[in-house]
Amino acid sequence: MAILCKHDDESYFGWAQWAWPKLLRLAEAHGWKPRGTSQPQEELRYFPNGMWDNRNYTTNDGQIVSAEDATALAAALESALPQIPHEDALAKYRTAEGGIEIAPNPPDAVDADWFSGETKMQVVKFIAFGRGGSFRIW
Repeated sequence: MAILCKHDDESYFGWAQWAWPKLLRLAEAHGWKPRGTSQPQEELRYFPNGMWDNRNYTTNDGQIVSAEDATALAAALESALPQIPHEDALAKYRTAEGGIEIAPNPPDAVDADWFSGETKMQVVKFIAFGRGGSFRIW
């Protein structure tokens, strides 16, 4: 499963399901204070009578991240960039195919290390995406 962040203009940015919570934690560690997601109208039938959890950013239920929240997320990630190594901090954990086995025992690494090396550029691109305004999490 993956996380797809999507603007109303149909532009989008995707993250692996396991990477998204790490990215959010990295942002929180650098000052992001989540404002809470909004419930999409079409989800009322699944979450009636105020049952919506506006603290939920990690599932892909179509929740709405406000423009202000997206901008704050981008700003926090930008301030985290110096903490993300340029080199692949997880190279020693990579398999011959280039992947990293994350189950059942993931590498003991700080969140910033998971976005090191080539993945750091994805964070830079997501910062620009976040500055583009409100988005939904699918």
